[in-house]
Amino acid sequence: MVLGLLDELKFFGNPSPQNSRRKKDANKKKNGFNKLLKDAMGYRNAFAHGKLKHESPTGCVLSYYSGEHKNLVLDDNFWTNKTEKVYARLEVILKDIMVFIELPPPKP
Repeated sequence: MVLGLLDELKFFGNPSPQNSRRKKDANKKKNGFNKLLKDAMGYRNAFAHGKLKHESPTGCVLSYYSGEHKNLVLDDNFWTNKTEKVYARLEVILKDIMVFIELPPPKP
């Protein structure tokens, strides 16, 4: 639904059929945002529905099902290179969307 609304508002650009480069750029931005949303929702669902356990010597492991059984090792690499990057990139895009549709920024 969000992607449909952003398409209608031409947030990702105006993908003119006559300009294939512009269309390609708009689709690349839209697909990148869609992937970030899916990643964030995947992390949310894993934590909401998965089982957390401690395994020696691995550490904390989150077991969950998403199409198949999966495990996430909750180490520094996971937090800094996966979740923090996804949420930081999403935050930048969401702020851009707010500016684009002229919403006031959220209060801290």
